[in-house]
Amino acid sequence: MSEVKAMCLGNFVQFSNRSLAGKWALILLGISILVGCREKQQPTTTEIVASRVERLPAQPDDPVWQRVPEYVGKLLLQDIVEPRQLKATTTELRVRAVQNGKLVAFRLEWMDPTRDDVPGPGRFSDACALQFPVEAGPTLPAPQMGEPGKPVEILFWSANWQALAEGRPDQLRALYPNAWVDHYPHEAPSLERDSALGKEMAGRYLPARALGNDRGGPRKLPVEEYLAEGPGSLSRARIQASSGTGKR
Repeated sequence: MSEVKAMCLGNFVQFSNRSLAGKWALILLGISILVGCREKQQPTTTEIVASRVERLPAQPDDPVWQRVPEYVGKLLLQDIVEPRQLKATTTELRVRAVQNGKLVAFRLEWMDPTRDDVPGPGRFSDACALQFPVEAGPTLPAPQMGEPGKPVEILFWSANWQALAEGRPDQLRALYPNAWVDHYPHEAPSLERDSALGKEMAGRYLPARALGNDRGGPRKLPVEEYLAEGPGSLSRARIQASSGTGKR
């Protein structure tokens, strides 16, 4: 069985004075699967504790992570909406966190024998998210994406976005090598590469990208920030200040 790790980096100021209890801190950021012996076991905690360090790690396999406690959270079945699961495919999530007084970084780790980073009908990319209350208070917002008057911030990572950020072309042939496309005018060999005319023509045939749809197209980062006040209210945050990465 392969071992999966994930990490993300966010603004610490928004999360100060808040104990990150595992039952509402969801999931997020990358995956790095390491095959072989497990690393040295660290003490486990009953909640997520962000240890103070001088240097924040930039990768999920940085040695810094081996010096901080680990929280193990048991995951529940997704048996509410289709496709319902009668048996959990991922039974637990291991979380470590560090901070330097200004920024906080999280590493998430889980077992995953398959690589799922290609979108399509009936296919679900590996993904995870971290959820935080926007404002500190005596009570936490509902764990299901917050509630009216108690918004939450969600940091979301997708394996599909990770592949795009690492250079996988945003093209049909990159997803389906045996697919055949007769002709896209903006890809004509006679057009100069990245020319103004070619980009203008591409807008006619790639309408989502032309309209600035942030759900598709090339990506520089595999992470996005969202705000929500309950199910059905998810919206992209105006300021995108977090980063993250994933590895297999």
